[in-house]
Amino acid sequence: MFRKVKVDKPHNGGRWSRARYRSFIVSALRGASLKWGPKWACIDASFVGNGKNPATGRNCKLHRCSHCQKVFPKGVMRADHIEPVVDPEKGFTTWDDFIGRMFVEAEHFQSVCKGCHDEKTKEERGRRTIAKRRAAGTMAVRKRTRSNPSEPRKRKARKLF
Repeated sequence: MFRKVKVDKPHNGGRWSRARYRSFIVSALRGASLKWGPKWACIDASFVGNGKNPATGRNCKLHRCSHCQKVFPKGVMRADHIEPVVDPEKGFTTWDDFIGRMFVEAEHFQSVCKGCHDEKTKEERGRRTIAKRRAAGTMAVRKRTRSNPSEPRKRKARKLF
């Protein structure tokens, strides 16, 4: 039925593939970036004053989003890299480039709300997908599988024997 593909596992004593290793390193670097001072200095610089958290009604520190210019509690704010860590057009280049672009000074961050950050991230992912397809020569658009996308998907019955 299905052929099991042999995956090369050169890392961690033969237990990790290259993809698993890369995922581990990226995750560790993201964890370290939470302790990066300039990231928090960027959010602190967007402070506008004390006020009430609209969600809880409690007193909080309010910060201004650099995109939508609305005011939000600190917990909703994100320090966003002005220049993406992984260039959407080029993709991943080297670990030195990745680390150098991740750990930048405060002037290379912008303080944005979660909604604006999600929109920007979605747009960058779309550009990255298009660049990957262009590089692979597969710019074809995926065909819709359902005539009405609002209908729920029909699941096929699986054979148990």
